[in-house]
Amino acid sequence: MLAILLLATVAAAPCRDLTPSDPAWQAVNAQYGRIAEAQRTKNIDELAALYASDMTVIGLKGEQTNREQSLNYSRAAFSAVVREIHTTNVILSLRLCGDRATARVLQQWSRIQKVAGKDRRLDTAAVQDETWIETPDGWKRWRIEEIRPGAWFVDDKRVEPGKPYDPNAPEYDPYAVKRRAGR
Repeated sequence: MLAILLLATVAAAPCRDLTPSDPAWQAVNAQYGRIAEAQRTKNIDELAALYASDMTVIGLKGEQTNREQSLNYSRAAFSAVVREIHTTNVILSLRLCGDRATARVLQQWSRIQKVAGKDRRLDTAAVQDETWIETPDGWKRWRIEEIRPGAWFVDDKRVEPGKPYDPNAPEYDPYAVKRRAGR
C-alpha cells in the first residue's frame, strides 16, 4: 500500500524542465563533479556514497544490474586504468518531477588502460538518461537507462562500442552496414 501511495505521489508531482541556473540543476551537476573526481582518484567509496541503495542500471542489451554489481564494474574499470586523462559529464537536459530529476547526460572518459596486454589510450562517449533522487543526504544516482554509445576509440582507432577489443580488427565503420545494404 505504501508503494502505491509513493508512486501516486510521484506521478502527481508537477514536472518541469530545469535550466542551469536552477538550484536543483546545480546540485545534480555538483554530484557529477564528485563522480568525475571519484573516477580520477579511483575512490570507490566516494562513488558508492553517490548511489542510492536501490540503484539500477539498464544496460545496452536490456540487462539490469543493481548497485553492488555497478560498483563491482567500476572497481574492475578502476583497476585496469593506468592513468586518467579526463572525465566529463555534461547535463544536456534535466527534468524535475517531485524528488526525482532525470538528466540526459553526455559522458566522455579518456584514459590509459590495460587492454589486450598493453597500456592503450581509450576514449569513450555515451549519452544516457540518469534519474537522481533527492534524499536528506543530497542527490543520489538512482537509475541509469537509455544508454546510447557515441564514438569509442582505442589508440585512436574507432572500435565498436560494447564489443571485445581485437587489435587486429579493422577500424569500426558504423555506416558500413547501411552502405552494403544499398541505403
